[in-house]
Amino acid sequence: MPILAEGGNAVRTLLVSMPWASIRRPNLGLATLSGQLAAAGFSCEVLYPCMRFAAALGEEAYESLADTPGLFAACEHVFALSLFDERDLDSKSFLDRYTTSAGENPFRTIYEEHVSPFLERTVEDIVSRNPTVVGFGCTFDQTLASLAVARRLKARRPDITILFGGGSVHGAMGAALAGAFVDCIDHVFLGEADLSLPELLSCLAGGGDAARVGGITVKGAETSPPAIIRDLNEIAVPLFDDYFRQLDECGFGRSVVQGIPFESSRGCWWGQKSHCTFCGLNNEGMTFRSKSADRVVDEVVSLAQRYQSTELMAADNILTHSSWKTLLPMLSGLTLDLSIFYEIKANVGRDQVAALARAGIRSIQPGIESFSTPILKLMRKGLTSLQNVMFLRLCREFGIRPIYNILGGFPGENAGDYAAMSVLLRKIFHLPPPSGAASLVQVHRFSPFYNEPERLGIGRFTPAWSYRHLIPPAILDPASYAYFFDRPNGASEYNHHLEAVNEVVREWLTADRSVTCRLGPGFIEVRDSRHGVFALSRVESLVMLAADRPRKATELSRLVHGQNQGQPGDVDAALAGLVDRGWVVSDDGMVVNSAPFERPHEERDLEIWSERWLGIHSESLEAA
Repeated sequence: MPILAEGGNAVRTLLVSMPWASIRRPNLGLATLSGQLAAAGFSCEVLYPCMRFAAALGEEAYESLADTPGLFAACEHVFALSLFDERDLDSKSFLDRYTTSAGENPFRTIYEEHVSPFLERTVEDIVSRNPTVVGFGCTFDQTLASLAVARRLKARRPDITILFGGGSVHGAMGAALAGAFVDCIDHVFLGEADLSLPELLSCLAGGGDAARVGGITVKGAETSPPAIIRDLNEIAVPLFDDYFRQLDECGFGRSVVQGIPFESSRGCWWGQKSHCTFCGLNNEGMTFRSKSADRVVDEVVSLAQRYQSTELMAADNILTHSSWKTLLPMLSGLTLDLSIFYEIKANVGRDQVAALARAGIRSIQPGIESFSTPILKLMRKGLTSLQNVMFLRLCREFGIRPIYNILGGFPGENAGDYAAMSVLLRKIFHLPPPSGAASLVQVHRFSPFYNEPERLGIGRFTPAWSYRHLIPPAILDPASYAYFFDRPNGASEYNHHLEAVNEVVREWLTADRSVTCRLGPGFIEVRDSRHGVFALSRVESLVMLAADRPRKATELSRLVHGQNQGQPGDVDAALAGLVDRGWVVSDDGMVVNSAPFERPHEERDLEIWSERWLGIHSESLEAA
């Protein structure tokens, strides 16, 4: 029989964003699917029960829990307790870990005071909308809350078709959950659902066989491997109307919104070429695909205009190659004061960072990961330590905020790598620091570490210890649905390495050093809060210019000496003095300028200045 809504209308779909999704940005995946379904003629609404939960706990408290990866399991556990016997979850020993010195346990309080009434109200809210299909979007810490509502909803309305999708149920993880919870999950989308969800709804509406839809589960069994959408221009613009309406209904002002998400690409062009060893973000969707620049600009403008916001966040894993010639100039030409976030590979130069700034890209996640070239090679990052230093310098100069972390614990690294990194880091306390302490790299499902552990030397790994406290192992083996994996003895092996760099990072995070440069008539002036103000000599100025990007120290000496009329040792002495003050940094025979200009300068500015005031043509300082 076809599934029809009350009154004979087509399938009515409700897409649900459960805790612990952040309420500070709308759910891009569900909003995009909402747009897809609307374009296909289906009625769809996106419901945000996470907002009511945040209102009950308090927005700040909720977000601090939802946004802390180390607390994901505890956040999931409070909903697991509504599904399973606490003895089967070994709940007491698990929650005891979170008891404060004052004897308080926030997670016990949340479970005892908030979870039950929240689940009851959420089920009532869903039933009152009379949907025929309810889909739950599941990311890292939404799965157990979604299961808790799904089970109650099936008990109340067994006729409702329940769907699961999202990053936490992709691939084998979703297939395992579908098999274990066939009583309350009808279908799991094992990959991208942009095309398969409308296809499934059409199938349900017409009484067809769901098993013909690829990339989903039916009665706990996988139909076929999920396919990826090839032309992203076919995807609908996301609809965030439901998010903003419910934000107002829950009493949250627009000030809580961090940004409007959008996507201009999927997959990772660098990952296709050299998959970073620790990255498991793309599942089987590593293949890089992008929207046209015209489409992206139209989407950015329409979203900003519709939702009256200049803050936008790209969900892309990496900025496209073509963006430098297409997307960024087009964004620059809008004459708007947009503030856009993007993820980017950090091996870019001065003019490229200038292009980012002109386009309104104000914050960036550059994937720096380390300041050790040998460790970066072990990661397959395709970067060097000094390229990362240069990138931070240019971000500071052009007013872009970089958001990044330092990772350690890669097979093949050694104490010498961290000793050299510590020396380098102490020279750049005037540049933007990482978001926090360096951490041990994890093993994530779908990563090369997970797929090729022996070849990469990662050693034995097991599902993260917390999974056994989320679903009883007798119901589902953690290895079948885990995304995060622990490395037994891994932490102790690399602890000394991490502590060595973290001693420096702690100093960096509290440092108050400032270093900037100004172009003077025939000299570069450096203003350093530690050393004072210095007018550099001609040869020192030449060294600073030549080291605007990483070079071999020997090459730099040769290039600068060719333009200087002094003694042969003058260049080496000037370079040594600049390195000693930390205005040029060195690593493994390479050097780079670490002092940002006070006023942003593009490459042509520096060329004109050097020709006019130093008599140097730009070609003279180009690398051989």
